[in-house]
Amino acid sequence: MKYSILLLLTLCISLQAAEEGFVYSSFTLNGEDGLHLLTSMDGRNWKPVQNYRSMYKPASGLMRDPSICLGGDGKYHMVWTTGWFEHTIGIAHSDNLKKWTPMKKLYLWADYDGLGTEESDGSNWPKDLSMNAPRHPQIRNCWAPEIFYDSRTKEYVIFWASTINNPKLFPKTWNPKRWERMNHRIYYTTTKDFKTYTPRTFFYAPEDRLVIDSCICQVSPGDYRMIVKDEEKQALHTSFPTRKLDTWATMPKDYWGPMSEKAFTGPGIQPNPKKAEGQTVIKIGDEWLVYCDYWNAKDNGLFITRDFKTFKAENVKMPMWVRHGTVLKVPVKIIDDLHASTGDSLTVKIGTYKGAVYDAK
Repeated sequence: MKYSILLLLTLCISLQAAEEGFVYSSFTLNGEDGLHLLTSMDGRNWKPVQNYRSMYKPASGLMRDPSICLGGDGKYHMVWTTGWFEHTIGIAHSDNLKKWTPMKKLYLWADYDGLGTEESDGSNWPKDLSMNAPRHPQIRNCWAPEIFYDSRTKEYVIFWASTINNPKLFPKTWNPKRWERMNHRIYYTTTKDFKTYTPRTFFYAPEDRLVIDSCICQVSPGDYRMIVKDEEKQALHTSFPTRKLDTWATMPKDYWGPMSEKAFTGPGIQPNPKKAEGQTVIKIGDEWLVYCDYWNAKDNGLFITRDFKTFKAENVKMPMWVRHGTVLKVPVKIIDDLHASTGDSLTVKIGTYKGAVYDAK
């Protein structure tokens, strides 16, 4: 009897697992041709959707670093980098990852008025962030946006990295000889309806570290982890919360603790001493899988952790070099539909990776 119950439970778990798979969003080349997707049933072996053709192309600009989340409304929501030196990010929404709404731009620095207004006080914060706004000359960029849906607080958290071209802001890391004088810190806003957004404020801004490419996950109700890139060292670190979080809209200033003393991947760190960025994290079973983009080596990495303190490198099978994106869990029906559909049927040549040419026709 006990054996029968155990067998039944095992079958139920297997059936439940088989009902879900994973999608990896990415981009190619410089981001000229939009969104590319891959799918997997185990998180270790990935295959391209529709021969890695572009599934969605924005009306203007580039699409780099596409980040997608599944929201509480059952829809998929995506943000991305619109250009190397833009003051906006792109945003679009979908029911099925195939057909997307027309892109909108979010003018995240619309009310910036010089040193001291990096965090908006809300007095001039736009009611509609998609309304065209003038650009302040000190805003250099909006890079690597991420979107995270918190099922506990019912909030969408959008965070990104920007450099403000002013040596008085974060003087400890200011270097006029650095490429484009980049001096990144991470900012964020929240929304519940994609109509109104909370005023811009710091998400993670240590005085002595350049930080970019942040991603977060909820390890248990109300408990979160962050993985972040040290931009100068090109390495990935973790950060743990220091206190309780009631709502992201009023995240405490000191919510995130210091970056881990040691990186788990990056230059000089074995077994993968490559320059790392573009990380994304997903839980499969009892393990957290952390993927990264070895941009300089044109390769990808995978690390397994259970506690975000110790990481083990593992092989991941990618059909090509997969650029900075996100992994999300989806119903198997979504995966089947993706492979059966050509999306927007864009015809683009996307380049050569590891000796294989992927040419959508």
